[in-house]
Amino acid sequence: MPEKTCLYEKLLPNGLRVVPDRFATFLADVGWAHYVFYDRIKHQKVDELYHVGDSHTTTFGGYEASAEILHTLGIDTDNFQPAWSIKPVTSFDLFEPGETCPELSERAISNAPALEITTNGLTNRGCVTRIVNPYGAPCRVLIFGDSFASLHLCYGISLHVSEVVFTHAAGFDYEMIERYQPDYIIGEIAERFLIESPTEGVSLASIVQGKLADDMLSAAEMNQFADTYEHFENLYGPAMNLVLTQIQAKLVR
Repeated sequence: MPEKTCLYEKLLPNGLRVVPDRFATFLADVGWAHYVFYDRIKHQKVDELYHVGDSHTTTFGGYEASAEILHTLGIDTDNFQPAWSIKPVTSFDLFEPGETCPELSERAISNAPALEITTNGLTNRGCVTRIVNPYGAPCRVLIFGDSFASLHLCYGISLHVSEVVFTHAAGFDYEMIERYQPDYIIGEIAERFLIESPTEGVSLASIVQGKLADDMLSAAEMNQFADTYEHFENLYGPAMNLVLTQIQAKLVR
């Protein structure tokens, strides 16, 4: 996913410019990665993809990104055509706490089918969300990525396929892939995170155990993780059993 400042150069500090030949565009040019919105960026046709108050995409931008990815994978998107309405924007991660935020709005999908959405409740790394669409094409998509995927991209993809599982991780959990046996695997990374090398083969259990050891899980997160454990047990694998035991012990203290 492209960095917002690569679309809107005016957001950069004075004197800084977007370099067209950067690492992300190199990956796209040599065919090693799909750079979402690449053609739009080159032609500066980027209106409504990102809203003013947040670094992530709008709902419309996320849906457009999902449609672009599905077309790349050869998945038909004709089974659902969105109808758009207007809603207020409530996310303002580009503003400081207490700073006055402008009144903004964005497009929202008004005819989405009823989806079954379950999440393990963890914030960022270690979060797992499953979205089931009984009206989608019969295929399962497993996505590893960051918050740029978890907000609107996964939702857009789930409008077209029967099941999407999103794991917030910087790399692929090979054991999860073997357990889930998806039809398609998507690895998403925001351009801003290309400074870090993806972690290859790191298990979800090790990510959650690391957050637990560093006291990075709130009581609410641990409770929801425990409450939804049975729903995700087939994805987690046996290594997560020890993590669950440690979380349950921490909750009763």
